[in-house]
Amino acid sequence: MEDQLERRLVPSHQWPSLVTAVADAQDGTLVQVLPGHTETLDAPLVVDSNVCIEGPAEGSARIFGNESIVVAAGKAKNAVFIRRLKLHIQGGPAFVIAGACTIDHCTFEGADVGIEVAAHAGRVVRIQDCFVHECRVGVSLAGGSEAVLEGTRVQHCVHGVVVTGLVISEGWNQTLGSLALANFVSNSEANLVLRALSIREQGSKVVAEDEVVLDGWPHETSSAVVPLGHGAAVLHFRGANVNATVFEEAGGAASGSQT
Repeated sequence: MEDQLERRLVPSHQWPSLVTAVADAQDGTLVQVLPGHTETLDAPLVVDSNVCIEGPAEGSARIFGNESIVVAAGKAKNAVFIRRLKLHIQGGPAFVIAGACTIDHCTFEGADVGIEVAAHAGRVVRIQDCFVHECRVGVSLAGGSEAVLEGTRVQHCVHGVVVTGLVISEGWNQTLGSLALANFVSNSEANLVLRALSIREQGSKVVAEDEVVLDGWPHETSSAVVPLGHGAAVLHFRGANVNATVFEEAGGAASGSQT
């Protein structure tokens, strides 16, 4: 099966850059980036076919610039596979995932957002054994998207992971399990931030009025009280698990910071 794959070497006479190799690649194409290759992105690099982009074993292929790599392929598992690239992207997000994707042994350094998982990416995103460091936000997830961060280290970012639009049901939830697989090291403000959080109770959803900021998660047990429209919710975090208890009256202690 592997012998039938089209292989494109970067750089080569026919494909001098990653941009040219990906531009018209068909599903199943293997793009191999040679040792020492460097490239600057002047426009977003959109990956809209099911391809594998593989850097050299020693990880010496580097991508620079102010524009993102954007995965916009299908929903099938491992539709796009990215391995052993180092991204040094300034400004916006270094890597945007809007379709099924696995990122393996890649490095993201110095971006505003290291990896952004869009709302319609679905549940087939894996970020494994990667290194995300010195970004404002290491990994951002929106609108119910999910990502497995197995073996990934998020280090020296302002916020390690930011999740927007998470829905938590009353009682115990394991909704953070795939994120808790990451290793968080020395992030300056928080390892986990939850924004526009919703609490599901008795068949309805209530949006929390404050964001939840957790510094020591997932290693430390912590709690937070967040105001709701008609009261407050107490959230208790223990590793991958979070428990939500809703009270009708918020009282005077409603706050989105950890306790």
